[in-house]
Amino acid sequence: MSRFIDDPKHRRGEETLSSILEAAEAVYSERRTTDIPISELCERSGASRSSVYARFTNADAIIHEL
Repeated sequence: MSRFIDDPKHRRGEETLSSILEAAEAVYSERRTTDIPISELCERSGASRSSVYARFTNADAIIHEL
């Protein structure tokens, strides 16, 4: 079973996934909270909301992946 809703199939998708996770890690490190708005992850990572939700069901799933 896949960890993500949609596993990256191409380099660009892998880069998007990495940028989302890096953004989540940065926000968590700064705030020490798991309450991270998807909009902030999108802004920091440069990923669209649809890209985030194509890979994760919600912010909790992203934090779990860290």
